[in-house]
Amino acid sequence: MESLAAAGVPLYGDPGHDGGYRLVDGYRTRLTGLTGEEAEALSLAGLPGPAADLGLGTVLAAAQLKLRAALPDELRDRTGEIRQRFHLDTSGWYAETDATPHLAAVTDFDARRHQGDAVVRLSPRILEQLPDLMEPAVARAARNSAGPPGPDGRVQVVIPTESVDHAVGMLLRLGAEAEVVAPLELRARMAQTIAALADTYRRPPTAQ
Repeated sequence: MESLAAAGVPLYGDPGHDGGYRLVDGYRTRLTGLTGEEAEALSLAGLPGPAADLGLGTVLAAAQLKLRAALPDELRDRTGEIRQRFHLDTSGWYAETDATPHLAAVTDFDARRHQGDAVVRLSPRILEQLPDLMEPAVARAARNSAGPPGPDGRVQVVIPTESVDHAVGMLLRLGAEAEVVAPLELRARMAQTIAALADTYRRPPTAQ
């Protein structure tokens, strides 16, 4: 409450069992601190074509209307003039615009292909190196799920996976500083693969 009051939000408190904090009647928030150039830039945010292809055309239009309604009159007029006078056409001359009928399906690709999760314990060093060892979406999901370090310093994370076969190849890159905890099927496959690798390297190399 003190932080809100310090930020200029008009609050008052009612004491007693049924009391609490209330906003001063009629208070409305406003976007503040925008320069004229920032307001003009925001009026151009988002390309309507790709947004419509993603099914977000209506959402984008509504967001821009809300933004304009919250601006002071002077900035609202300036952004209106920009929208009336500026048109962005990204297609090449003398050519038809490329159709993108499957764009929505492609931004939904990660959600559809990652059908499972692997619970893995990682050393702090490997946790820091995940962006270099895994694709960005997977590394980001793993780092965001990281729990507190255990007694041995390792951190438990949840890594999105496509399948057991794919997960084995992906997790082998992490070496001995990673331990699969679940699912048990994946842990067993990791053990089998690692045992086979160890057996291969115990034998003398094959002569050429």
